[in-house]
Amino acid sequence: MKVSEITVKDCLEYCRAEADAETERFLQNALTAAKSYIKSRNAIDDAYMDEHEDLSMVVYILVADMYDNRSMTVTNGKENPTATTILKLHDKNFL
Repeated sequence: MKVSEITVKDCLEYCRAEADAETERFLQNALTAAKSYIKSRNAIDDAYMDEHEDLSMVVYILVADMYDNRSMTVTNGKENPTATTILKLHDKNFL
């Protein structure tokens, strides 16, 4: 699946969340934020993301993490190793 094809409905299913207006608004914002984070972190654009379908998995992981950890504090501050590995494969920021 291309990153541009991921919908809020897909995110609802992935997060196993109830479909209500508040949750859908939150997941829409999380989806936008996840895509922006990936593009900014790796210095890539939408076209590049669509060419590499493994980045779709990172979008889902980030959205689910945002949904599961909606508070300011987290129990373990570790990054998801799968998401981190995939992001490093596509990193164009060499600063």
